[in-house]
Amino acid sequence: MRVKLEAFPFTDYGLVPGVVESISRDAIDLSEYREPELSDTARPAQPGLVYAARIRLLSTTIKVQNKEHKLGLGLSVQAEIKTGQRKIIQYLLSPIAQSLDEAGRER
Repeated sequence: MRVKLEAFPFTDYGLVPGVVESISRDAIDLSEYREPELSDTARPAQPGLVYAARIRLLSTTIKVQNKEHKLGLGLSVQAEIKTGQRKIIQYLLSPIAQSLDEAGRER
């Protein structure tokens, strides 16, 4: 999995590798759950059900201008958890395949 640090744009500084340590058993309804220390940018864009995950970073530093800087507590992040793999052609053709599958059916 890969972690994007909001303070360090990934296009300039890259991504930090990580490992999923645990995922909550039950989904959390974000419309009912508000954690005061989270900034608005740290919350998902769309309210709904999410799973809480504990991520362990494989690196505790990031390279800025050829110097290693230690990561501190409280940084806002976005985690990308890879759940599957598709070829680009499959990704591009999936809407067409879905339309063909649903074509001719009556609702």
